[in-house]
This record gives sequence, C-alpha cells and structure tokens, in this order.
Amino acid sequence: MFRKLSLITVLFLTFSTAVYADFNDGVFAYANGDYEKAWQTMMPLAQNSKHPYAQYYLGVMFAKGQGVEKDEKEAASWYLKASKQGVKEAQYRLAQMYSKGKGVPQDYEAAYAWYKVATHLGHKKSKLALDPAKEKLTDEQFAAALQLADDYIEKYGEAPNLGKRNQGQ
Repeated sequence: MFRKLSLITVLFLTFSTAVYADFNDGVFAYANGDYEKAWQTMMPLAQNSKHPYAQYYLGVMFAKGQGVEKDEKEAASWYLKASKQGVKEAQYRLAQMYSKGKGVPQDYEAAYAWYKVATHLGHKKSKLALDPAKEKLTDEQFAAALQLADDYIEKYGEAPNLGKRNQGQ
C-alpha cells in the first residue's frame, strides 16, 4: 500500500512540475510576442489541467486577438473560468466586460460584484473601480450587487494555491 501511494505521489509531483514548466514556457513565449507558441502551450493546460493562469492568458489573447481571432465572448468565457478559480486579474477584466457589455450582456450588478471579489483579493484597479461602478446602480441594484459579491467572495474569493513564480503575475 505504501509503495503504491509513493508511486502516485511521485507521478503527481512529476506531472505538476511538467505543468508549471510548460506554463512558464507559455508565459515566456507570450512575453516575447510568440503568440502561436503561447497558444499551443496554454490551451492544453487551460483545458486539461484547468490551470487558472493559463485560462487567464487565453482570455487576454482572445480579448486582444493575439495569436487567435479576436473574440470577446470567448475571452469572457476564459476570464470566467479563471475568475472562478480566484485569479484577481481575470475577475477585474471580467468585471470590465460586464460593465461595458463586451462579450457578455451589460450587467452593472455583475460588474460591481466581480470588482468587489477582485478587491477582496487585493487588486488595486478593482478597488478604484468600485465607486464608479456603484454610481451606475440604483439603491435596489446596489443591494443585490452586494449580496452577489458576498456570494462570489465565498465561492471565488481565494487565490489559486500556486507558487508565486507560477502565477504569471
């Protein structure tokens, strides 16, 4: 039994190390403008490993049309996946999309809620966006947005459990 457990642990650690090495290769390719390689690296990580920062980078690539055709709906989809895993930059960008109605229906309550979650995680731009977002809401909508934000913070208000060097931040 112990031997089987040790083998599983070694396989998991090997896989985890390979995932993070691949992710770092993808970030390096992205930073150097090699969007095709970044795409080829990030897509399997985002889909198969559900790597939250790979999902975030795919959102950025779709939003900006880097290595793929610009597609705001697809960007919002990847941002949502990363947001639900606690990536504060994805939460901020998703909130912006809701605020502007880009890739998602315009929804000021959802925008406020995602800004609030990202603020909870320490995202400075989100904190600055809260007051302007609140101004777009009636008192009733603001109360609903606060409730939604509380629900989201409970579900998505914890940063991914990855080493800092692997977060792409």
